[in-house]
Amino acid sequence: MTDKVMCSEMVSRQYSFHPGRCLRKGVVEGPDGRMWCTQHDPVAVKERERVREARFNTEMAARKRNTRSAGIEAVLVELESMRDSDQEVGLGLPEGLHIAIDTLRRKQKKGEL
Repeated sequence: MTDKVMCSEMVSRQYSFHPGRCLRKGVVEGPDGRMWCTQHDPVAVKERERVREARFNTEMAARKRNTRSAGIEAVLVELESMRDSDQEVGLGLPEGLHIAIDTLRRKQKKGEL
């Protein structure tokens, strides 16, 4: 027999409904004293998950900022077109709307929105 210590992870096998042990050699001793391969080492798995989650959160925050910014821009364009129509035709939009549009545009340029 060989002195090869196998990885402790149970993995699914191709063409089988029953899990089996990972066939890789156990090279890292885990916190529980069992041997793990480099792919299934619990410490490394948690670190990879932490890195992946941090990257995901960063990407989602950027996407949310971009989506929100695009939505605000679309609303401001629509409001400005209404204001321009009001000035040309005299629709009777309230003066507060004109002030609100200018205020939103200023805040957008400053990066507050």
